[in-house]
Amino acid sequence: MKKIIYTSILLLFFSITYSQDKIFHHINENSGLTNKVVKDLIRDKKGFLWAATQNGLHRYDGYKMKVYRTSSSDPNFALSSNDINVLMEDNEQRLWVGTTTNLHMMNADGESFIKLMDKSPFGEEAFVFEITSIIQDKDDDIWVGTKGAGLYKFNEDGELLVHYLSNKESRYLSTINALAEDKNGNIWIGHDELNISVFDRENGAFSMIRLDQNQSHFVNNNASDITKIIVTENKGILVGTLQNGLFSIHPQTKEIDYLYTINKTLKHPSIQDIVVDNFRQVWVATSDGLHLLSSYSDKVTKIYRNDDLNKKSIASNALKSLCYDQQNILWVGVSGKGIDYIEPNFKKFNTYKREVMNYNSLKHTTVQTIFEDSKKNLWFGTSGGGVSFLNTKTGKYEHYTPEKGNPDKLQEWSVFSIYEDHQGNIWVGSYLGGLAKFDTKTKKFKTYKNNSWDKSSLPHDDVRDIFEDSKNQLWVTTNGGGVAIFDREQETFKVFQREHNKGAETLSSNWTLNVYEDSRGWIWVGTYGGLSIYYPNEDRWINFMNDKDDPKSLSHNWVYAVHEDKEGNIWIGTAGGLNKIDEEKMSSPIKEYTSDLMSLYSEKEGLMSNSIHGILEDQKGNLWLSSNSGITKFNVDENSFRHFTKDDGLQGNEFIPMSYMKTAKGKLIFGGNNGANEFLPKEININPFSPKVVLTGFSLFNQEVKASTNSPILSRDITSTDEIVLNHDQNVLTFSFVALNLISPEKNQYAYKMDGFDKDWNYVNHKREAIYTNLDPGDYIFMVKGTNNDGLWSEDEQEILLTIYPPYWQTWWFRLSVFLLLVLTIYLGYKWKVRAYKREQQVLENTVNERTAELAERNDDLLMINEEVQQQAEELEMQRDNLSNTNKLISERNIELNKKNTEISTLLDQLKVANGEISLKNRHITDSIRYAQTMQEAILPLTGQFSQFFTNHFILFKPKDIVSGDFYWLSAKDTENRLFVAVVDCTGHGVPGAFMSMIGMSLLNKIVNENNISSPALVLKKLDEGIRKALKQEHSKNSDGMDLSIIRIDPTENGSKELCFSSAKGMMYIYNKEEHALKKISGDRISIGGIKRRKEKKFTEQNFSLKKGDRLYLLTDGYIDQCDIDRKKFGSIKLEKIFFQSIKMPLEKQYSLLLDVLRIHQGDAEQRDDITILGFEI
Repeated sequence: MKKIIYTSILLLFFSITYSQDKIFHHINENSGLTNKVVKDLIRDKKGFLWAATQNGLHRYDGYKMKVYRTSSSDPNFALSSNDINVLMEDNEQRLWVGTTTNLHMMNADGESFIKLMDKSPFGEEAFVFEITSIIQDKDDDIWVGTKGAGLYKFNEDGELLVHYLSNKESRYLSTINALAEDKNGNIWIGHDELNISVFDRENGAFSMIRLDQNQSHFVNNNASDITKIIVTENKGILVGTLQNGLFSIHPQTKEIDYLYTINKTLKHPSIQDIVVDNFRQVWVATSDGLHLLSSYSDKVTKIYRNDDLNKKSIASNALKSLCYDQQNILWVGVSGKGIDYIEPNFKKFNTYKREVMNYNSLKHTTVQTIFEDSKKNLWFGTSGGGVSFLNTKTGKYEHYTPEKGNPDKLQEWSVFSIYEDHQGNIWVGSYLGGLAKFDTKTKKFKTYKNNSWDKSSLPHDDVRDIFEDSKNQLWVTTNGGGVAIFDREQETFKVFQREHNKGAETLSSNWTLNVYEDSRGWIWVGTYGGLSIYYPNEDRWINFMNDKDDPKSLSHNWVYAVHEDKEGNIWIGTAGGLNKIDEEKMSSPIKEYTSDLMSLYSEKEGLMSNSIHGILEDQKGNLWLSSNSGITKFNVDENSFRHFTKDDGLQGNEFIPMSYMKTAKGKLIFGGNNGANEFLPKEININPFSPKVVLTGFSLFNQEVKASTNSPILSRDITSTDEIVLNHDQNVLTFSFVALNLISPEKNQYAYKMDGFDKDWNYVNHKREAIYTNLDPGDYIFMVKGTNNDGLWSEDEQEILLTIYPPYWQTWWFRLSVFLLLVLTIYLGYKWKVRAYKREQQVLENTVNERTAELAERNDDLLMINEEVQQQAEELEMQRDNLSNTNKLISERNIELNKKNTEISTLLDQLKVANGEISLKNRHITDSIRYAQTMQEAILPLTGQFSQFFTNHFILFKPKDIVSGDFYWLSAKDTENRLFVAVVDCTGHGVPGAFMSMIGMSLLNKIVNENNISSPALVLKKLDEGIRKALKQEHSKNSDGMDLSIIRIDPTENGSKELCFSSAKGMMYIYNKEEHALKKISGDRISIGGIKRRKEKKFTEQNFSLKKGDRLYLLTDGYIDQCDIDRKKFGSIKLEKIFFQSIKMPLEKQYSLLLDVLRIHQGDAEQRDDITILGFEI
């Protein structure tokens, strides 16, 4: 619908534009174009312009070029040649590039290319494939024409389907210059020597057409190649030739119309390219300029050629290529000069100007006054060419200039004012030329000048404005003599001048500029000394002047314009802004100035300049203001401003004070230094194109990050990147972006916001980069939006996820490690203390043993001298007392020793309990994980369940840890004979991943089996909502989620199967047994759960028909992401080759092959992720 509205607006306004002279804009080396021979041009669906040159492929974003060339460091993924012939974007927005040596398709990373043609059709080892043309048919197949190698047909993935060479039916097929598909699906093929082949795709047959059936139309039959074939709605099949012009062929009858040949006004019949615009006009690029054919006839309505004196003309007459894009911009490849383009003109500014060597134009470039007379003719007063009169009916100019010594002629070259009174007289005021009356019948001027001896004469010869009031009084303002009323009967002047002794009761200044009468009959006079109002009924003046100490006073003393709007408000344009006096404040004559009398509008309020040179009002009440910076449309009701400059088609940015008028038909005319602009306000419209905004660059610490498959930050071009992950010290970053509106792109405006950091949008005018420094670790969303050249904002913001990992000391695993280290330290300290107690106990035991040995030795001595002791009673008694004391000491030592033994035993018991608890907890944790494994295995579908539906299948399920973050799921709806299968990759591994898998499986069972939701896309949407609700992600920064693919298989009446596929960052492979083709199916690049996006997640569905023998493979990314010991990933390309090479194996053997290949690739490297692949055969 938006496209229809946009086209309708263009049809309304663009038709007039194409009847006017075109302005050609130029793109050359100043914009980064490295070669000026542009062979082909296309505008892709994002909005980039692509140019094929002899020195690489160029991508233009409105500001600069990005160039793709050959690469010696990575030749397998770069262009084979820098000489590019042809470009084509397919329906999947993939770019196809034809060079002089091969065919390429740009990879999804936006940086590298796949070479598609390696094998020579003639068995030669080294063969050059020069690609001349590429088209995509209505079945999405790609047709490629070559120079010498015939016609190729590829599928949309770049796989060769058919190769056609010359045969009896089409002996010219080897050399192809042009391709096109008609409405019936037939392929039209242009060859050398005026030969065309038509391939009927229904019966597979070729037919031939020769253009030289009528020899009188041809210059050289043998040397004329077909250069272009296009299919049109109203002109049949158009065919361009190298030397014999343009032809039209009826698609059914094959009748040839020699449309535009050497005998039909074409002087240089070399045609390089043809395009048809939205208005069915045919644009033809030739060796002799750009030709435009009418949409309703076969006539050439315009030829655009180079004009060395006009920088806005086409850069050269030798043209190579054309492109008509979605913005209705016509792009032209100019041989040796680069790229020219014509913008659609939404702003119908017609310009009256002086043209060199053309009498039928203005006499001088600078227009100081404009007037429309009663016959609707226009009069222009110029600064050095006198008066130019335009008869609007005939379009003819007449010029009135001074002639020395002739009083009947104009007396001065510089004219400031022209006016027609009620009697039909034309009055002219000029610089030092006095006031002149022009008789339109006799063509003579009568001049009135100042006579210093006559006070009733013109007060000064420098006349600035002439006006007739409602009483038919003719007012004349002069620069130095005040203002005067001319009595036409008496030919005398009543003069009003500044009288210093009367102050404010007289004119504010004698240097008067303009005079205006409002609906009340008040006369307003603008001067170089302020604003004066004359009340005729009171014969009284009142003045308003600028007061520097009063910001509410008149904005400046130089008053250039006074206007009364439909509501009765008075607007005053000065050299310092726009003043307004409200109507209710003028219910009676203003007696004196008060601070609340006027309101002010300046650059601060939105004006493009404070110097207002003219004021006009349109039918809707909008004010149009001329200035020294362009023209402004002021919507008074909305208090909004829209500005127009030279880039919008104005004569320039500088407009002359008091040079403005409104015609009887409502047209507004403003005069400037380079002519005068005329327009109808209702025809001044804005560009309706809402541009896409894309990221074009990403820098860290002011160093651009180059996209590379090996880059840990940008593995693909930033325009195709959804997420960037950085380390904590990579936190000074810059995003570059553009709005892909290529009409006056320098006027595009931008705003950006880092969600999670910025509270509001940053509006940065024309700045195209956003810089952030010292972002904290966390998850962010960078958003950017833009406008077109007329301020229309893009409908959607561009978003990219940004994750900054925290430093290791802020990670959960580091904190857990520190905690475990602390526990270990406490434990080791405890162990050390126990060992210290044991050492102390051993010391005590040794001491006791030593003392015990000493006592035993002494006891033996006592026994030996027992008799001697008995004989010596007193001595024995004494020794007995000593022994008693010793025993007492030993007893005390034994008590102390026993006490310490008890303490040591207690500590040993505590240690045993602690060791037991640790062992028990470890055993419980291990048992819990094993139990979780048992539970996970229990809820996973059994092999037998799959066998009920697929006799030939395999399940490759290889968790990284005991439990897995991957899972697979199966559900059969018996009542509907429907089967659902899903493969899911949850965030994380091990227990966290298993926890997520439990949640995911539970939600899937509830959504499909309980809620009976059968749409895979809706299942994903409900699963996303369930995950976000379960993990409370609306109110936290939890970013856990899952990627998955889900299919629904339905039986059909004919025994085949219908497959419906939907995916969140997942993938699937389908093998078509009948076509012996393996196709990769990718889903939406949106995960389930995670950080909340501003845009609503929308999941899509893809449908396929399956027959018996077809195979399906559902998988997570674990297999393709597994690294070897050199950290090189296995990759999807290698996996696809294994699937395809082993496709005829039973799936059981294919399963074993996959395990063997994985084991060989992995070697001694650690398993990186959980691995899941389901394979089954229909």
